[in-house]
Amino acid sequence: MQEAYIKIMDVSVIFATHNREDVLEQVFAAWKKTDRVTKYEYEIICSDDDSTDHTIQIIQSVRELPVKLLQNKKEGPGKHEMPH
Repeated sequence: MQEAYIKIMDVSVIFATHNREDVLEQVFAAWKKTDRVTKYEYEIICSDDDSTDHTIQIIQSVRELPVKLLQNKKEGPGKHEMPH
């Protein structure tokens, strides 16, 4: 019988975004620097509010970081429920 393994996160970084392609490259570049020196288990959760620019593509292109993308219909902040 296999035991279930649940990865415990030390830190969850959650931010909402809408049409922010202008700053996301800088945000992820800063996190890549942090990733090289951190000792903590972490995840970055990006909650996108129906962006119409290249925000989604930029987030999806990040492979070196533990990034999760939540895509929402434009309903305003805090409307998305986390999957169980």
